[in-house]
Amino acid sequence: MQRIIAVVKSDFQHSLRDNLLVYGLLGPLLLALFLGFFLPTLQANSINVALLDSAKPALVEEVSRFADVERVAGLDQLRDRVGGLDDTVGFVQEADGTITIIIEDNEQESVREVAALIANQAKGAYDVLPVDVRDLGVQESPLLPYVGAFLALMALLMGGFVIGFNIIEEKESQTIAALGVTPMRRWELIVGHSITGLLLALFMIFGSLLILGLEAVNFGQVLVFAVTGVMLSILFGFLLGAVSTNQVNGIANGKLGFMLFIVAPLVTFVLPASREFVLYWVPTFWTFAGFRAILVEGATWAEVWRLAGWNLALNGLFLAAVYRVLRKL
Repeated sequence: MQRIIAVVKSDFQHSLRDNLLVYGLLGPLLLALFLGFFLPTLQANSINVALLDSAKPALVEEVSRFADVERVAGLDQLRDRVGGLDDTVGFVQEADGTITIIIEDNEQESVREVAALIANQAKGAYDVLPVDVRDLGVQESPLLPYVGAFLALMALLMGGFVIGFNIIEEKESQTIAALGVTPMRRWELIVGHSITGLLLALFMIFGSLLILGLEAVNFGQVLVFAVTGVMLSILFGFLLGAVSTNQVNGIANGKLGFMLFIVAPLVTFVLPASREFVLYWVPTFWTFAGFRAILVEGATWAEVWRLAGWNLALNGLFLAAVYRVLRKL
């Protein structure tokens, strides 16, 4: 046990000394911070409309049904408000009831289209069906859970990178060859490297989800699936270390592995759910599908265990396929 702990400590020390690995480990967290800050919220998707204080109460009431209304004193103040940093449009109702829309002309196309629809509705150009609007209390962007699932997969990948580059460093320093004359057994080295990858992946996964503000997810399910999914990360790391002779070669192989790692999850964004069966043979598909089911679809425990089973099965087949390569270590 002490020898395994020594391997884990050595891995962490090397990771902190290698700037490339430090940047890689911080990548998912910084990306989560960036996306969490810039992704629009549901509340931000509401259009803002500036109206004059002299606007008729009927107009204010009608526009308020579809937009956030802000009152201004006069036409100059309305133009100044429209010229602000946010996407605010101005409505001015003429004497004949026509509504003039004042825009800055740098708004999103969707804002102008919605503004025109609201203006037409406010002047009675459209008859709409009555609707019952309920606030579900959800403010985060609907994209955030998908981002969380993708970052969880990226965290597993980075855990594999750490394992791979630690092995490459040991090969370059002849550490692996020297271990042949020490009491340390091969399985202890494998377990030590695997624990390092698991701990770092878990840190990045939970850190990314918390930064994104996804505190309401079932973290128990995330933990279970991360532990089962990390097998793919470990295999990727050992495979990277086995086929790479130095760090430059490792970076090149890592880029190729990165593309292969994420291609299936990216395809799911454009592939209809009924066609996803074409990706069933790809191990990363099941890893991403599990995180997606937990974070986006609110999967039950039965569904989580089912997906975890498929994930382990595909990873087992992947291990069998690359086992001869891994024996080079």
